[in-house]
Amino acid sequence: MTGGLIGLCLGAVVWAQAPGLKPIRDWTFTLRKPGGPTQGTFRGETALPVADRVFEVQGIEVNTFRKDGEPDLRAKAPECRVQLTNDAFLATSAGRLQVEQVDGRFELSGEGFRWDHGAQHLVISNRVRTTVLVRLPRPRGEK
Repeated sequence: MTGGLIGLCLGAVVWAQAPGLKPIRDWTFTLRKPGGPTQGTFRGETALPVADRVFEVQGIEVNTFRKDGEPDLRAKAPECRVQLTNDAFLATSAGRLQVEQVDGRFELSGEGFRWDHGAQHLVISNRVRTTVLVRLPRPRGEK
């Protein structure tokens, strides 16, 4: 089995659990469209199932990937609610979120967020800080 299949199997087992069970330690899940590349990986210190495909996750890290399979974004939050669908996720929290592009050219942080991966839409509502690194053109005559 590949790592992606293990993640999907783990996800299926977790989804089958009834709400109110004990938190799952070292929660991991891989999001992948059938026959396609990995779209995202989730890791959480703990995850509490609260409804079908809905988890309250502590210490979460999400990694997303471009269509060519290369890493794109890394996001971390102390806690959030994650709702998984077959090909996307919705993560929400009143707490802090830190996002960075893997190549270091972009960073975003703030408090209070709603990240709808399927709609490719992220809203951070409070204390938003954005850093964008761009190369400036060299003045003429400089090497």
